[in-house]
Amino acid sequence: MPAPQSNYSLKSYLVVGDMVESGVSLLSSTGFTVQEIHYDCSRKRNSRGFPYGPTQSACLYVTLKVASNESSKVFFDHMAENQPYAYSFLYDVSFSKMRQMSDFEDAMVAHGYVVDVEETYESSPNTNGAADQMLLRVKLLLTNITYIGRDSNVTMQITID
Repeated sequence: MPAPQSNYSLKSYLVVGDMVESGVSLLSSTGFTVQEIHYDCSRKRNSRGFPYGPTQSACLYVTLKVASNESSKVFFDHMAENQPYAYSFLYDVSFSKMRQMSDFEDAMVAHGYVVDVEETYESSPNTNGAADQMLLRVKLLLTNITYIGRDSNVTMQITID
């Protein structure tokens, strides 16, 4: 029996937890579509331009498209618990017709504390004609970031002291 063909893909997708450690099969309903992500990570540099010392503390800001208030509850719970959690960002994700992840290009696992969560509602029509969508803006105080290349299996970890 041939494998199901990919039905749709997303540029960036967030899953709560460390996908590298868990290695579980992912359904499209278990994550969030990333609308925007940005962060700054820096280190001190000497007079020749070479980095030295620990990476400076940084915050990661992510805007997510959320299906319901219930699905966004996990971020409010993590903020209340004041514990570091892992968040996996998958890039160029493809899902099969069975709504299971079939492929992804690269990934980034960010570990950190949720320090702020903001809900926003938009009522302007999107490309599908749907008018209402909820956006969630999450701010993470990073403790470390791991970059994963699908083909190379090379990871680069940035630890923030």
